[in-house]
Amino acid sequence: MVAMNHKKLAAVLSLLLCVCLCSCKKKEDLSLYDSVLRKWCRSQKELNYTRYRECEAYPKAYPVFREMYRDYYFEDIMIVNIDELDKENVMKDPEGNEFVFRNTDFECSEFSRKAGRPTQVVRGNLRFIRFKTGPRKDDGWLMSNRTMVRIKR
Repeated sequence: MVAMNHKKLAAVLSLLLCVCLCSCKKKEDLSLYDSVLRKWCRSQKELNYTRYRECEAYPKAYPVFREMYRDYYFEDIMIVNIDELDKENVMKDPEGNEFVFRNTDFECSEFSRKAGRPTQVVRGNLRFIRFKTGPRKDDGWLMSNRTMVRIKR
């Protein structure tokens, strides 16, 4: 009977240890990625092309930027999920510049410039890339390959 109680106690302690280790897992600091997303949103709201270019790996031309964000902008953006960084998975863009990447899912609100209020919920994904070679290798994490789905309110 005593041996059985020790086994139960050992099992319970092992389970508690596992739960504690899993729940105490250090959360990743996503503030770096979050700040890029917020800067991107601010650039649209203010129609600030310079700030927009600082966020995008492959920015659109100025006239395209102005036309794209003429009627709306995004706010209240948040990261829903972000893939682990695999430093060994290096890709190349069409110009031959090497980069590492993290796929990211996000949500935000689309705001009408005319009404000044949210009109749609937007869900999307993008790829954060950091160049290892090329002219933008010191620019940090940049946004690329963005896909967005709008959901009417």
